Amino acid sequence: MDKAFFFLLVTLVFGHILGDFLFQTTKDVQNKHKFKILLKHSATVGFLSYVVTGVPGCWPIMVLVAAAHFLIDLGKAIAKRFWQKQELFLFFLDQAAHLLSMVLISWALLGYCPSMCSKVWWSDKIGLWYLKAVITIGGFILSVRAGAMIMEMAVRPFLLQLKRDGFAPRNGLENGGRFIGQLERALIYLFILAGQPGATGFLIAAKSILRFGEIKDGENRMEAEYIIIGTLMSFFLGLLIAFGAQKLLQLC
Repeated sequence: MDKAFFFLLVTLVFGHILGDFLFQTTKDVQNKHKFKILLKHSATVGFLSYVVTGVPGCWPIMVLVAAAHFLIDLGKAIAKRFWQKQELFLFFLDQAAHLLSMVLISWALLGYCPSMCSKVWWSDKIGLWYLKAVITIGGFILSVRAGAMIMEMAVRPFLLQLKRDGFAPRNGLENGGRFIGQLERALIYLFILAGQPGATGFLIAAKSILRFGEIKDGENRMEAEYIIIGTLMSFFLGLLIAFGAQKLLQLC
């Protein structure tokens, strides 16, 4: 893979991660069907992408990213009116469309202004460590913040079934499950990148022991299955992101 293309694509993805999963508020997500909110969000992603790529004077980065993000999110907002129950599918379809747009933007920029794209301010100041930091931080945000969003959408059908059948999960700390999931995926991510994948086994064992008291009662089989499904999905997602980031770091 061409190094310039790889650098531009990775940094554009990082700008997207910052804009979608770190700087976007819950209120913005809920009101993205409104023109002003969608425009503000798209402009923010475009600006962040321009900053993290660090290519001085290459303003088309900001314009192209913002325009593509606006159109894709607008399409998602329209699609949600017809497929309200397919939120997880629409989420992945939306992210795939954003990734494709960033691939095309990277290819177009290198094709029309290769000399400009070769002058990267961040690489000149920090060197190769900048790209490694971008991948590491981006993967961590995906694992913790984006992972929480994905897990909520993935387990919601099971939670609704529990409530519908009168087996609502017992009371716990407010947002406790979400915070536990974020912590476990963060630990998995750090273990994998530190070259200690075996430590994830101890994490699984520890969580299983702590959860044993909740799932040992045969009368609560539905709740037990809900917990097991959520736990396994969270671990799988954490491992997938961690190994993906590790592979990208090896390409630097």
